[in-house]
Order: sequence, then C-alpha cells, then structure tokens
Amino acid sequence: MASEFEGTWKVDLANSDSIEPMLKAMGVGWKIRKIVTMLKVLQKIQVNGDEFIVKNVSKHGEDSTTHLMNAGSRVIKTNRGDKVIDNCTWNSKMEFPLKIEAILPNNKGATEDHRKVLEGGNKFLQKLIYKFPTSSGSEDIVMKRVFVRVNEETGNPVEEMIEKPPVADVVLENGSVLVHRHPSGHVVEPKKAVRAPVSAVHSSISQSSDPDKAPKSLDLWVVCVMSMVWCTLLFNAKKTGVLSRRHTLAASVVAVSIFFLSRVYAKTKFGVRVAKSEQFRWALVVLALMGCTFVNFAVLGQADLEENTTAGALFVAISGCGYIMARVNTGLMAACADSPLTALRELDPKVEWAITVISILLSSVSYNYFGLWSPFTALFAFCALFSRFAMWYNTNLGFDRFTQEESTDKSQGTKTCTDKEGKTLTVKVSGHRIFDDAYAQYKVDVSYEGESWSVWRRFSQFDTLRHELRRMFGHGRLPQVPSKTWFSHLDEDFLDERTLELDEFMQALMDSSLRKQVFKIAETQKFLGIGQKRGRSASQVDKAEASVPTATAAQTDELCKLLKKAYDTFSDAASVGEGRGWTFLKKHHDVQCYLKTENGLTHTKGVGEITYSPLVVAAFLADPTKRKQYDDLFKRATPICGVDCQAVSKALEQPVDFCDVKHVEFKSPYAMAVSPRDCVLISCRIVNKDGTVTVIMASAPDSYSPPNSKYVRAQVIAAGLRFAPNPAKPGTTLMTNVQMMDPNGNIPGWIVKAVAPERCILSKRLEEALGKMKTPPAPLSVG
Repeated sequence: MASEFEGTWKVDLANSDSIEPMLKAMGVGWKIRKIVTMLKVLQKIQVNGDEFIVKNVSKHGEDSTTHLMNAGSRVIKTNRGDKVIDNCTWNSKMEFPLKIEAILPNNKGATEDHRKVLEGGNKFLQKLIYKFPTSSGSEDIVMKRVFVRVNEETGNPVEEMIEKPPVADVVLENGSVLVHRHPSGHVVEPKKAVRAPVSAVHSSISQSSDPDKAPKSLDLWVVCVMSMVWCTLLFNAKKTGVLSRRHTLAASVVAVSIFFLSRVYAKTKFGVRVAKSEQFRWALVVLALMGCTFVNFAVLGQADLEENTTAGALFVAISGCGYIMARVNTGLMAACADSPLTALRELDPKVEWAITVISILLSSVSYNYFGLWSPFTALFAFCALFSRFAMWYNTNLGFDRFTQEESTDKSQGTKTCTDKEGKTLTVKVSGHRIFDDAYAQYKVDVSYEGESWSVWRRFSQFDTLRHELRRMFGHGRLPQVPSKTWFSHLDEDFLDERTLELDEFMQALMDSSLRKQVFKIAETQKFLGIGQKRGRSASQVDKAEASVPTATAAQTDELCKLLKKAYDTFSDAASVGEGRGWTFLKKHHDVQCYLKTENGLTHTKGVGEITYSPLVVAAFLADPTKRKQYDDLFKRATPICGVDCQAVSKALEQPVDFCDVKHVEFKSPYAMAVSPRDCVLISCRIVNKDGTVTVIMASAPDSYSPPNSKYVRAQVIAAGLRFAPNPAKPGTTLMTNVQMMDPNGNIPGWIVKAVAPERCILSKRLEEALGKMKTPPAPLSVG
C-alpha cells in the first residue's frame, strides 16, 4: 500500500546519483544547481486516502505538492507559479508501484518519478527519468536515488539507531571503487559489490568531450566596437591635447558595462532565452558605442543648442545603422523570405554598401559642424573604412557565411564505409540542441560493428577535426567544413541549416578517397566515440525511444467532443463552393480561394488539384520531417499524448487510424509586425475504403501545454484537409483545405489580407514538395 511511504526521509548520497545532470538538462542555471545539490533536504510524505503529499523541507523553508493517485492527468501549480500536468498512479503489480508523471511547461520536456519501498521498510528506491522534448532528439536521462527513513526530531536514519552494519563498496561503471569507512575510521571489508546506476549515454558522452574554450561571442565585431571607442578617445585627445582620466572612464565603463550586462542577461535567462537575446545583442553593443560617444561629448561641455540638436540627429543615424547591422547579421531580415539563405546573400552586400555611403555622408556632415578632429568625424570615417574592410575580409579570408550552395534537399543519404577487415561504419548528423542555454550541440549518430550510439559535438569540434585531418592529409584532399559565422546563432532556422551542412561534411568524408585512413586515426575515433564502450544494439536503441502517453478515458471523451464539432463544421464548409457565408476570392496558383468572415474573424478555404493519389499525398503529409518543405511558417511540433482511435471512430462514425494531441509552434510571417503563434492541436486521420483521406484538427485545452511568453496562443476553431480521388483524372487528387481559426492578438488588416491567399494554396505547396522527391512515398494502406 502507498501508506508504507509515510514518514520522513533523506537521500543516501553515498548510494545515489547526483541530481545535477538532470537539473542542467531542464535548463536550471548553474547557481541554482549548486544551491540545490548543497542543500540538506528532508522529504516528508503523507498519504490521506488517494492523496499522496510530498513536502521538501530545508533550512530555507518548505514546499508541498499534493498528487491524486489514479485520478488521471490534472494541472497543478508550483510555488514558482508554473503550471505542470501531473498524473500519479498506483499499481501494486508493477516493480515500482508508485509512478508520478509530470509534463513541464514551456516545452521543457517531461519527468517520470518511479518509487518502491525496499525490504525492511526503512528505505525506498526512486528512479527518476527526464524526457527531453521530442523535437530535440535527445535521449532520456535516467538516475536513481536511495532514500532512508529518519527520525523526525534527530534527523538520524532509523536503521542506524537499530543497527549500523558495515557499508559495502560501490563499484562504478568505469570500474573504479568507492571505499566506505566505518565511523571508527577503519576501512570496512566489502560484502557485496553494488553497481551504481548512471545517467543516459548521451550525458556521459557530452561530459567527456573537450569544452570549447574560445568564447564565440567575443569575435570581430567586439574588436570593431572597442576599436571605435578608443579611436574616438584618441582623436578627442589630439583635439584637447590631454587624455583625461574621466573621459576614458566615461567611455569605457558605459561600453563595457552594457555589453557585459547583455551577456549576463542572456546567460542567466532573466525572462528571455539566449536565442532571443542573441538577436538583439549587437543592437545593445551599438547602443554602448552611442553611450560612450554621448558621454564623451557631454563631458567636453558643448552647450550650444544647434550643436546638441545636430548631435541628437547623428545619434539617431548611428542607432539606425547599428540596428540594420544587428538585424541583418542575426538573420531577422530574412524571416519573411521563402529562402533565408538567398535573402541574406542578396541583402548583405547592399546593406554593407549602404552603411559605407551613410557613414561617409555622416562624416562629411560632422566635419562641417564639428571639424576634422571631432570624435563624430572620426567615428563615421572609421565605420566607412571598417565596412569596406569587412567585405574584403569575408571575400578573401573565407568567413562569408553566405557562400554555401543552396539546395532544396541537402540530405545525400547516409553512406557506409568498410575497411579491409570488413568492419562497417555509418555516421549521420541527425539533430541539434541548445545546451545550457549558451551554445548549440549537434547529434552524431554512429553505427559500428553492429552497435549504435550517439555523441553530441559542438561546431568547434567539427572544425578541430577538419584541422587535424588537414594537417595529416593536406588541404586539397578533404571536404570543406561549413563556414564560420561572425555571430553565435541559436535560432532554429540557422541550426537546421547547420545540421544539414555538417551532415554533408561527414558524408563527404565517408565518400572521399581517404575514408579508410580518416576513420582509423585516433582523432576521428575519439570524435565519434569509437572504442569508448558506448555501443548499443539496434534493439536497445529502439527500446530507448521515448513513448508518448495515452489520454485518459475522461480526456478522450472531452477530445472526442471537440473533434466531432470540428468534423461537422469542416464537412459543412467542404460540401459547398460559394454559399453559407463563403465567397470566392480569386484563383491563386491554380487553387480556388474562398473567404468567410464570421465574428470579426477571416476564415479561408482552398480547392486545388494534386497529381498524386490521395493515399500517396496522405503518406507524405504523415512524415513530420517533411513539413518544412511545404509549410514555411512551421517551426516544430511536440507530441503530448495519443488518443484511442476506436473511441474517436465511434464518436465520428468514421474509420480513424490515427489521433494525437501535440503542441505546434509557428514562425511569424512578418517578424517586425506580428508575434509568432503556437497552438495545442488535437488531430485525427480518417481513411475511407474508396481512397479518400480526411484530416480533422481543432484546438485542445491549454492545460495540455500552458501558454508561454514567447508565443501568442492561437485557437483553431475547426480545420481540415480532404484528399479525394479525382474522377476526371484517375490517379490524381482533389484537395479541400479549410482553416477556421482565431489567431488572437492585434494583427493589422493588411497582413490578414496578404496572408489569406497563401493559406489557401497548401495543395500547390504539396505538389511542389512531392515533385522534388526522387521517389514518392509508399501509399497508405486502407483498412
């Protein structure tokens, strides 16, 4: 019974894993992690009927969480105000009878807490599992902790008060032995070797890799900014004849402080993720430059109103130039483009030339107003010279990030290398993650001699590998690693692009004439983790994949009602062309576009033709890795739970073969005017015997994934896709696409009108995406 957990417990640190790796994976800052690991916490457990109450007590206070056993999923609020989806179950037939599942807010993954009381009743074993978000592709972190029952008054273990047997050595996975000593000081002879549990494979791999000591943020632009600051001071010194200490402090302190605070702000995540902070970091650096120039100007005591007005205008010009530079170099200007790489490649030279021309003009204005040796004149002249230098530097020294060849499908397949001994090696860069909210790591999947594993590597480690190989085999015989960037990019689009580029590099190594030599040297084997006892068989890899929980009976009933309402609404809209509020807008890309205005909302409907069969189109649509090929605004989808298809089939009176709830994130179509959106989506797929496939979608309750500040939560009233056989052209599809939603927030009317036709032409985008495939996917099977 659950009552056997009642009492006061503390962690047996000697026989337990450290909780720090799990806290780190959950995004907890290093300061908080250190505090948590140092705290001495007692866990008080009470069981009142179906309530399982856990209190964590320390000298700094206590927090309490009440779980309801076998009551299904529910939302609970933590002391910090976060909303967590909690599901606590008790099953005495299981090895761990108590199981507490929690889905964390803001797409931070999920945790599972399994507990069982050990023999004697004075200890219990806790098995903690942290599951990364599905989109990250990371493996679960598993840790075990042993709790011992203690006397509430003294804090001493109850077992020690009865009998204190000698403690056995703990044999760690790496073969080392942790020797325990009796309180008397004598070494205790081991009675039994206990294998201590370790965290997931990827955790040990990432910890063993060498950290990149060179901070990527302190790059050429920092040198540029500080050079301009000191150039300003030196020209001022030449004008006044003396370099005043207060001038130096005023300029330097402002520049360094603002830059330092922006970095601290990013790393400690005070409300904003690093990826968000990176986008505006260089705007802050430019503001630092403005600040030091302004302070230096004010210190000189210029009191003339006309000069101050002119200086204010120059400050606005400086901020404008700096803002453009920051936005272009962080990729924000390309957010609306179909191809960000093409947009950046075309835009970058124009902006550089614009900066040069504006800087020359401003330096001329400053010369007329303040003279040749004015700090403003020097500043703008330096900007013009540096802009020219930057373009020359990019072109001649290979730091132009826009020189990579564009491709609609960069994946060239996974190649296999076989050596003289018949050993086969397969390598693939399959994903990425933002580690510790500071830098990106890329997942490298390795298969060697029938075993498979994954390692996480930073870009700098790929670059180091290429450098070592070049030193051994020469520059011309090796493929190029992707170009370095001037900035640290942590946005999803850039990381997706970089993942494909690094996979191309590794596949090119596999395909080169040197491959048999390259993969036998120590540097490459260390990079891939070969020979480090990390291998697992294919079946073990499959078992390690995280499973998606299934909705409870109460949740299923609620979701079925939402789907039934959405299905009826979609069927009514799809059964007519014009009428019932729908009006014909225009024919756009051979797709008939319809609009309907209802309660101040604009709904869309598109009817088009696809030259593939409905079952082939549906199979392509079912592959989540292909979505970005036909949906420019899609960012990621995180599965939350599955739904019983039989229950949905009964509710809709249709053959449903798939149904789930997921959290979907979208980019903004106009980043400068509209915030990005997200939604919690319940969707199901209906496959009829005549080959017609229908996908129904509607918003699920926010409790499945509470809203966060990064997105505006959109509500999908009813949406659906119908792929029906075209009787006039056998083997082709007539597609109906209905989208009835409330995007929420304040969106300008011109944006709604501009986006509406694009929402209708999904059939055209699917046609183009399927046409780019070498081989169409296998059609869905009809049950």
